Amino acid sequence: MGIVLSNFFSEVLFGEESLAHLGKLLFDRHSDSKKFILVDSNTRKFCLPVLVKLLPKNINFTIIEINSGEENKNLKSCEIIWETLTAEGIDKHSVIINLGGGMIGDLGGFSAATILRGVKHIQIPTSLLAMVDASSGGKTGINFAGLKNQVGIFSHPSAICIYPGFLETLPERDFNSGLAEVAKHALIADTALWKVFSGKNQFSANELSHFIKRSIEIKSSYVTLDEKDLKERHALNFGHTIGHAIEAFSLANHKEPIMHGEAVAFGMIAETYLSELVVGLSREQVEEVVNCLAGRYKYLYPDFDSSQLMGFIRLDKKNRNSVPDFTLIPAIGSVLINQQASDENIDQAIRKTKLLFSNFVI
Repeated sequence: MGIVLSNFFSEVLFGEESLAHLGKLLFDRHSDSKKFILVDSNTRKFCLPVLVKLLPKNINFTIIEINSGEENKNLKSCEIIWETLTAEGIDKHSVIINLGGGMIGDLGGFSAATILRGVKHIQIPTSLLAMVDASSGGKTGINFAGLKNQVGIFSHPSAICIYPGFLETLPERDFNSGLAEVAKHALIADTALWKVFSGKNQFSANELSHFIKRSIEIKSSYVTLDEKDLKERHALNFGHTIGHAIEAFSLANHKEPIMHGEAVAFGMIAETYLSELVVGLSREQVEEVVNCLAGRYKYLYPDFDSSQLMGFIRLDKKNRNSVPDFTLIPAIGSVLINQQASDENIDQAIRKTKLLFSNFVI
Protein backbone atom coordinates (compact mmCIF):
# COMPACT_ATOMS: atom_id res chain seq x y z
CA MET A 1 0.00 0.00 0.00
CA GLY A 2 1.04 3.53 -0.56
CA ILE A 3 0.29 6.77 -2.29
CA VAL A 4 -0.23 6.14 -5.99
CA LEU A 5 0.21 9.81 -6.78
CA SER A 6 0.06 13.03 -4.87
CA ASN A 7 -0.55 16.06 -7.05
CA PHE A 8 -1.88 19.54 -6.53
CA PHE A 9 -5.43 18.23 -6.16
CA SER A 10 -5.77 14.96 -4.23
CA GLU A 11 -3.82 12.35 -2.33
CA VAL A 12 -4.51 8.91 -3.77
CA LEU A 13 -4.16 5.82 -1.57
CA PHE A 14 -4.14 2.36 -3.10
CA GLY A 15 -4.05 -1.23 -1.89
CA GLU A 16 -5.26 -3.67 0.73
CA GLU A 17 -3.96 -1.45 3.54
CA SER A 18 -5.44 1.74 2.13
CA LEU A 19 -8.46 1.80 4.46
CA ALA A 20 -6.21 1.45 7.50
CA HIS A 21 -4.08 4.29 6.17
CA LEU A 22 -7.25 6.33 5.67
CA GLY A 23 -8.11 5.74 9.31
CA LYS A 24 -4.77 7.22 10.33
CA LEU A 25 -5.36 10.18 8.01
CA LEU A 26 -8.79 10.79 9.55
CA PHE A 27 -7.36 10.60 13.06
CA ASP A 28 -4.41 12.87 12.27
CA ARG A 29 -6.23 15.52 10.25
CA HIS A 30 -9.86 15.32 11.35
CA SER A 31 -9.78 14.10 14.95
CA ASP A 32 -11.99 16.94 16.19
CA SER A 33 -14.24 17.05 13.12
CA LYS A 34 -17.70 15.61 12.61
CA LYS A 35 -17.54 12.79 10.08
CA PHE A 36 -20.31 11.66 7.77
CA ILE A 37 -20.39 8.61 5.49
CA LEU A 38 -22.67 8.76 2.45
CA VAL A 39 -23.80 5.35 1.17
CA ASP A 40 -26.49 3.95 -1.05
CA SER A 41 -28.57 0.86 -0.30
CA ASN A 42 -25.99 -1.41 -1.96
CA THR A 43 -22.80 -0.01 -0.45
CA ARG A 44 -24.37 0.11 3.01
CA LYS A 45 -24.94 -3.64 2.78
CA PHE A 46 -21.76 -4.78 1.02
CA CYS A 47 -19.06 -2.15 1.64
CA LEU A 48 -19.81 -0.24 4.83
CA PRO A 49 -19.15 -3.27 7.10
CA VAL A 50 -15.71 -3.66 5.49
CA LEU A 51 -14.90 0.01 5.97
CA VAL A 52 -16.03 0.07 9.61
CA LYS A 53 -14.07 -3.10 10.38
CA LEU A 54 -10.83 -1.70 8.98
CA LEU A 55 -11.05 1.79 10.49
CA PRO A 56 -10.00 2.55 14.08
CA LYS A 57 -12.75 1.87 16.62
CA ASN A 58 -12.48 5.33 18.16
CA ILE A 59 -13.64 7.14 15.00
CA ASN A 60 -17.35 7.96 15.07
CA PHE A 61 -19.52 8.55 12.01
CA THR A 62 -23.01 9.58 11.05
CA ILE A 63 -24.35 7.42 8.22
CA ILE A 64 -26.47 8.98 5.45
CA GLU A 65 -28.17 6.56 3.06
CA ILE A 66 -29.88 7.26 -0.25
CA ASN A 67 -31.43 4.91 -2.79
CA SER A 68 -29.08 3.36 -5.34
CA GLY A 69 -29.26 4.02 -9.07
CA GLU A 70 -28.35 6.82 -11.47
CA GLU A 71 -31.98 7.97 -11.46
CA ASN A 72 -31.42 9.12 -7.85
CA LYS A 73 -28.52 11.44 -8.72
CA ASN A 74 -30.81 14.43 -8.53
CA LEU A 75 -31.77 17.51 -6.54
CA LYS A 76 -34.17 15.54 -4.33
CA SER A 77 -31.31 13.36 -3.09
CA CYS A 78 -29.22 16.47 -2.48
CA GLU A 79 -32.00 17.89 -0.33
CA ILE A 80 -32.08 14.69 1.75
CA ILE A 81 -28.30 14.89 2.25
CA TRP A 82 -28.30 18.62 3.08
CA GLU A 83 -31.20 18.24 5.51
CA THR A 84 -29.48 15.36 7.33
CA LEU A 85 -26.14 17.18 7.49
CA THR A 86 -27.84 20.28 8.86
CA ALA A 87 -29.84 18.34 11.44
CA GLU A 88 -26.68 16.56 12.60
CA GLY A 89 -24.80 19.82 13.13
CA ILE A 90 -22.37 19.93 10.22
CA ASP A 91 -19.78 22.73 10.39
CA LYS A 92 -16.95 24.00 8.21
CA HIS A 93 -14.51 21.55 9.80
CA SER A 94 -16.61 18.47 9.03
CA VAL A 95 -15.67 15.86 6.45
CA ILE A 96 -17.99 13.83 4.21
CA ILE A 97 -16.83 10.39 3.06
CA ASN A 98 -18.47 9.15 -0.12
CA LEU A 99 -18.56 5.34 -0.13
CA GLY A 100 -19.86 4.13 -3.45
CA GLY A 101 -19.63 4.20 -7.22
CA GLY A 102 -19.70 7.14 -9.58
CA MET A 103 -23.22 8.17 -8.62
CA ILE A 104 -22.39 8.45 -4.90
CA GLY A 105 -19.11 10.20 -5.69
CA ASP A 106 -20.77 12.79 -7.94
CA LEU A 107 -23.70 13.36 -5.62
CA GLY A 108 -21.68 13.37 -2.41
CA GLY A 109 -18.99 15.60 -3.83
CA PHE A 110 -21.59 18.08 -5.07
CA SER A 111 -23.42 18.07 -1.74
CA ALA A 112 -20.14 18.64 0.14
CA ALA A 113 -19.07 21.42 -2.21
CA THR A 114 -22.30 23.35 -1.82
CA ILE A 115 -23.31 23.04 1.82
CA LEU A 116 -21.82 25.85 3.96
CA ARG A 117 -20.13 26.97 0.71
CA GLY A 118 -17.97 23.88 0.86
CA VAL A 119 -16.67 21.27 3.30
CA LYS A 120 -13.97 18.64 2.76
CA HIS A 121 -14.88 15.34 1.20
CA ILE A 122 -13.08 12.03 0.69
CA GLN A 123 -13.85 9.56 -2.07
CA ILE A 124 -13.83 5.81 -1.44
CA PRO A 125 -14.82 4.37 -4.83
CA THR A 126 -16.35 0.91 -4.67
CA SER A 127 -16.86 0.26 -8.40
CA LEU A 128 -14.20 -0.19 -11.06
CA LEU A 129 -15.63 2.77 -13.00
CA ALA A 130 -15.28 5.05 -10.00
CA MET A 131 -11.77 3.77 -9.27
CA VAL A 132 -10.44 4.35 -12.78
CA ASP A 133 -12.32 7.55 -13.55
CA ALA A 134 -15.18 9.10 -11.58
CA SER A 135 -13.49 9.53 -8.19
CA SER A 136 -10.63 11.67 -9.50
CA GLY A 137 -10.58 14.94 -11.40
CA GLY A 138 -12.84 17.05 -9.20
CA LYS A 139 -16.02 16.91 -11.27
CA THR A 140 -19.15 16.67 -9.13
CA GLY A 141 -22.76 17.08 -10.12
CA ILE A 142 -26.30 15.87 -10.52
CA ASN A 143 -28.60 15.10 -13.42
CA PHE A 144 -31.23 17.76 -14.12
CA ALA A 145 -34.03 18.25 -16.67
CA GLY A 146 -33.26 14.85 -18.18
CA LEU A 147 -29.64 15.77 -18.91
CA LYS A 148 -26.55 14.01 -17.58
CA ASN A 149 -24.51 16.04 -15.04
CA GLN A 150 -26.31 19.23 -16.06
CA VAL A 151 -25.71 20.93 -12.68
CA GLY A 152 -22.37 20.65 -10.93
CA ILE A 153 -19.21 22.20 -9.59
CA PHE A 154 -15.49 21.45 -9.58
CA SER A 155 -14.45 20.29 -6.10
CA HIS A 156 -11.48 18.00 -5.59
CA PRO A 157 -11.56 15.47 -2.76
CA SER A 158 -8.87 15.87 -0.13
CA ALA A 159 -8.13 12.15 -0.53
CA ILE A 160 -9.12 9.19 -2.70
CA CYS A 161 -8.90 5.75 -1.12
CA ILE A 162 -8.88 2.80 -3.52
CA TYR A 163 -9.44 -0.55 -1.84
CA PRO A 164 -9.39 -3.29 -4.53
CA GLY A 165 -11.25 -5.71 -2.27
CA PHE A 166 -14.49 -3.88 -3.04
CA LEU A 167 -14.29 -5.15 -6.63
CA GLU A 168 -15.11 -8.64 -5.34
CA THR A 169 -18.66 -7.43 -4.63
CA LEU A 170 -19.29 -6.20 -8.19
CA PRO A 171 -21.73 -7.92 -10.56
CA GLU A 172 -20.30 -8.60 -14.02
CA ARG A 173 -22.16 -5.74 -15.71
CA ASP A 174 -20.83 -3.23 -13.17
CA PHE A 175 -17.33 -4.56 -13.76
CA ASN A 176 -17.70 -4.26 -17.54
CA SER A 177 -19.01 -0.73 -17.09
CA GLY A 178 -15.72 0.23 -15.45
CA LEU A 179 -13.65 -1.47 -18.13
CA ALA A 180 -15.11 0.91 -20.71
CA GLU A 181 -13.30 3.85 -19.08
CA VAL A 182 -10.05 1.84 -19.05
CA ALA A 183 -10.52 1.30 -22.79
CA LYS A 184 -11.09 5.03 -23.26
CA HIS A 185 -7.88 5.97 -21.46
CA ALA A 186 -5.96 3.44 -23.54
CA LEU A 187 -7.45 4.58 -26.85
CA ILE A 188 -6.64 8.25 -26.29
CA ALA A 189 -3.21 7.96 -24.68
CA ASP A 190 -1.61 4.52 -24.28
CA THR A 191 -1.23 1.94 -27.04
CA ALA A 192 0.51 -0.49 -24.66
CA LEU A 193 -2.45 -0.36 -22.28
CA TRP A 194 -4.78 -0.98 -25.22
CA LYS A 195 -2.80 -4.07 -26.25
CA VAL A 196 -3.24 -5.56 -22.77
CA PHE A 197 -6.92 -4.62 -22.63
CA SER A 198 -7.81 -5.84 -26.12
CA GLY A 199 -5.76 -9.02 -25.94
CA LYS A 200 -7.82 -10.96 -23.40
CA ASN A 201 -11.22 -11.32 -21.79
CA GLN A 202 -10.17 -12.06 -18.20
CA PHE A 203 -7.74 -10.00 -16.14
CA SER A 204 -5.53 -10.87 -13.21
CA ALA A 205 -5.44 -8.86 -10.00
CA ASN A 206 -2.10 -7.39 -11.06
CA GLU A 207 -3.51 -6.35 -14.42
CA LEU A 208 -6.50 -4.70 -12.76
CA SER A 209 -4.17 -2.83 -10.42
CA HIS A 210 -2.21 -1.64 -13.44
CA PHE A 211 -5.45 -0.54 -15.16
CA ILE A 212 -6.49 1.50 -12.13
CA LYS A 213 -3.10 3.14 -11.58
CA ARG A 214 -2.50 3.90 -15.25
CA SER A 215 -6.02 5.30 -15.71
CA ILE A 216 -5.51 7.63 -12.73
CA GLU A 217 -2.17 8.75 -14.18
CA ILE A 218 -3.65 9.47 -17.62
CA LYS A 219 -6.64 11.33 -16.26
CA SER A 220 -4.50 13.30 -13.80
CA SER A 221 -2.18 14.42 -16.58
CA TYR A 222 -5.09 16.06 -18.42
CA VAL A 223 -6.63 17.49 -15.25
CA THR A 224 -3.30 19.08 -14.31
CA LEU A 225 -3.15 20.76 -17.73
CA ASP A 226 -6.76 21.90 -17.71
CA GLU A 227 -8.53 21.63 -14.37
CA LYS A 228 -11.77 23.36 -15.43
CA ASP A 229 -12.23 21.36 -18.64
CA LEU A 230 -11.82 24.25 -21.07
CA LYS A 231 -9.43 22.68 -23.58
CA GLU A 232 -6.95 19.82 -23.09
CA ARG A 233 -9.16 17.90 -20.68
CA HIS A 234 -11.69 17.48 -23.49
CA ALA A 235 -9.52 14.53 -24.56
CA LEU A 236 -11.19 12.53 -21.80
CA ASN A 237 -14.56 12.94 -23.55
CA PHE A 238 -13.92 10.34 -26.24
CA GLY A 239 -17.10 8.27 -26.49
CA HIS A 240 -18.98 10.60 -24.16
CA THR A 241 -20.80 12.95 -26.54
CA ILE A 242 -22.84 10.13 -28.04
CA GLY A 243 -22.49 8.05 -24.86
CA HIS A 244 -24.09 10.69 -22.65
CA ALA A 245 -26.91 11.05 -25.16
CA ILE A 246 -27.53 7.30 -25.01
CA GLU A 247 -27.44 7.40 -21.22
CA ALA A 248 -29.90 10.30 -21.05
CA PHE A 249 -32.23 8.57 -23.53
CA SER A 250 -32.08 5.38 -21.47
CA LEU A 251 -32.80 7.19 -18.20
CA ALA A 252 -35.90 8.69 -19.79
CA ASN A 253 -37.16 5.53 -21.48
CA HIS A 254 -35.99 2.39 -19.69
CA LYS A 255 -37.15 0.86 -16.42
CA GLU A 256 -33.58 -0.35 -15.87
CA PRO A 257 -31.36 2.31 -17.49
CA ILE A 258 -28.11 1.44 -19.19
CA MET A 259 -24.99 1.89 -17.05
CA HIS A 260 -22.64 4.79 -17.68
CA GLY A 261 -19.74 2.65 -18.90
CA GLU A 262 -22.02 0.65 -21.18
CA ALA A 263 -23.30 3.87 -22.73
CA VAL A 264 -19.70 5.06 -23.14
CA ALA A 265 -18.84 1.76 -24.84
CA PHE A 266 -21.65 2.37 -27.34
CA GLY A 267 -20.43 5.93 -27.67
CA MET A 268 -16.83 4.90 -28.31
CA ILE A 269 -17.90 2.51 -31.04
CA ALA A 270 -20.01 5.21 -32.72
CA GLU A 271 -17.24 7.80 -32.30
CA THR A 272 -14.71 5.32 -33.68
CA TYR A 273 -16.80 5.14 -36.84
CA LEU A 274 -16.99 8.94 -36.72
CA SER A 275 -13.20 9.10 -36.34
CA GLU A 276 -12.86 7.24 -39.61
CA LEU A 277 -15.21 9.67 -41.36
CA VAL A 278 -13.82 12.91 -39.87
CA VAL A 279 -10.16 12.46 -38.87
CA GLY A 280 -9.04 9.52 -40.98
CA LEU A 281 -8.75 6.64 -38.49
CA SER A 282 -7.66 3.68 -40.57
CA ARG A 283 -10.14 0.97 -41.49
CA GLU A 284 -7.85 -1.62 -39.84
CA GLN A 285 -7.87 0.21 -36.51
CA VAL A 286 -11.60 0.91 -36.75
CA GLU A 287 -12.21 -2.82 -36.98
CA GLU A 288 -9.78 -3.52 -34.14
CA VAL A 289 -11.54 -1.11 -31.76
CA VAL A 290 -15.07 -1.97 -32.82
CA ASN A 291 -14.56 -5.75 -32.65
CA CYS A 292 -12.95 -5.56 -29.21
CA LEU A 293 -15.63 -3.37 -27.66
CA ALA A 294 -18.57 -5.02 -29.38
CA GLY A 295 -17.33 -8.43 -28.27
CA ARG A 296 -17.28 -7.37 -24.63
CA TYR A 297 -20.66 -5.59 -24.67
CA LYS A 298 -22.62 -7.74 -27.10
CA TYR A 299 -25.20 -8.54 -24.42
CA LEU A 300 -26.57 -5.00 -24.89
CA TYR A 301 -29.25 -4.07 -27.41
CA PRO A 302 -29.37 -0.52 -28.83
CA ASP A 303 -33.06 0.37 -29.10
CA PHE A 304 -32.33 3.97 -30.06
CA ASP A 305 -31.84 5.74 -33.36
CA SER A 306 -30.00 8.91 -34.29
CA SER A 307 -33.14 11.07 -34.38
CA GLN A 308 -33.83 10.16 -30.73
CA LEU A 309 -30.25 11.02 -29.71
CA MET A 310 -29.64 14.23 -31.66
CA GLY A 311 -31.60 16.41 -29.26
CA PHE A 312 -29.42 15.23 -26.38
CA ILE A 313 -26.25 15.55 -28.46
CA ARG A 314 -27.05 19.19 -29.29
CA LEU A 315 -27.42 19.93 -25.56
CA ASP A 316 -24.03 18.44 -24.63
CA LYS A 317 -22.05 20.69 -22.27
CA LYS A 318 -19.04 20.90 -24.62
CA ASN A 319 -20.99 22.32 -27.55
CA ARG A 320 -20.89 25.89 -28.83
CA ASN A 321 -24.17 27.33 -30.09
CA SER A 322 -25.67 23.82 -30.13
CA VAL A 323 -23.03 22.61 -32.62
CA PRO A 324 -21.92 19.12 -31.50
CA ASP A 325 -18.29 18.96 -30.37
CA PHE A 326 -16.48 15.61 -30.50
CA THR A 327 -13.25 14.13 -29.22
CA LEU A 328 -11.99 11.70 -31.86
CA ILE A 329 -9.00 9.40 -32.38
CA PRO A 330 -6.90 9.66 -35.56
CA ALA A 331 -5.02 6.55 -34.41
CA ILE A 332 -5.11 4.26 -31.39
CA GLY A 333 -3.24 6.03 -28.59
CA SER A 334 -3.74 9.58 -29.89
CA VAL A 335 -6.56 12.07 -29.75
CA LEU A 336 -7.98 15.23 -31.37
CA ILE A 337 -10.36 17.49 -29.46
CA ASN A 338 -12.99 20.01 -30.61
CA GLN A 339 -13.91 18.17 -33.80
CA GLN A 340 -17.17 18.91 -35.61
CA ALA A 341 -19.16 16.44 -37.67
CA SER A 342 -22.09 16.81 -40.01
CA ASP A 343 -25.49 15.49 -39.03
CA GLU A 344 -25.12 12.99 -41.87
CA ASN A 345 -21.87 11.61 -40.47
CA ILE A 346 -23.28 11.42 -36.93
CA ASP A 347 -26.34 9.60 -38.25
CA GLN A 348 -24.16 7.19 -40.20
CA ALA A 349 -21.98 6.42 -37.17
CA ILE A 350 -24.99 5.75 -34.94
CA ARG A 351 -26.69 3.59 -37.57
CA LYS A 352 -23.53 1.51 -37.99
CA THR A 353 -23.34 1.01 -34.24
CA LYS A 354 -26.97 -0.05 -34.02
CA LEU A 355 -26.61 -2.43 -36.96
CA LEU A 356 -23.49 -3.99 -35.43
CA PHE A 357 -25.29 -4.91 -32.22
CA SER A 358 -28.50 -5.88 -33.97
CA ASN A 359 -26.56 -8.63 -35.72
CA PHE A 360 -25.66 -10.36 -32.45
CA VAL A 361 -27.75 -13.36 -31.51
CA ILE A 362 -28.46 -13.15 -27.77
